[in-house]
Amino acid sequence: MLKRREFFKFLFYFLFFNLNARYLHARQKTNSTKVLSSLIFNKFLLNINHPERPERIKYIIDFLNHSKLSGLLEYFEKQRDVDIWIKEIHTKKHIDSLKLNFTLAEIVSRHAVAICLEGVDRIIKKNNTNVFCAVRPPGHHALNTGKDEGFCFYNYIAISARYIQKRYNVSRILIIDWDYHHGNSTEHFFYDDPSVLFFSTHDQFAYPGTGSPNRKGK
Repeated sequence: MLKRREFFKFLFYFLFFNLNARYLHARQKTNSTKVLSSLIFNKFLLNINHPERPERIKYIIDFLNHSKLSGLLEYFEKQRDVDIWIKEIHTKKHIDSLKLNFTLAEIVSRHAVAICLEGVDRIIKKNNTNVFCAVRPPGHHALNTGKDEGFCFYNYIAISARYIQKRYNVSRILIIDWDYHHGNSTEHFFYDDPSVLFFSTHDQFAYPGTGSPNRKGK
């Protein structure tokens, strides 16, 4: 029997790639859609039996290749200074703690931020119509605790939202989080911010046990 987590993962890939196969085949020829990733994610492994492992990215890459959608894939390996944008969301104390105590995770997470901002740039500048950022570790649980929360170190979505607002003068942002888990960090950072509308669909019994529909923000 499939666990709920595995079921949702299977359902997402089936709906996103299989049902859109003909559409995506056409778009890879026109460069409209891109899947951005990096080889650096192959290096990130908390421990051999941990669910946060390189295979999670490899699963996506293999799926694209076997579906003849490899034209959508692009590896982004350029160095990019993202510190100013990380600091829009995360405190110096949190960042310094990650660099000291979770060095590899911080480096990998920083590159994930760079990929997400690259995706934003491409869409805003109309180089691509849409971009899927295949990055790890995840981000939507990352608070300013000086350590990971739910395997998350930096909140890429929150950082990207602030980047869009300040770099491109976009006044209002909509964030839709359809992960199996509640995006508690994203909710936390924008709960009192009327310029960002965030909602999450998630399993109410899964980690971190938050996400009550009674919480409606400002």
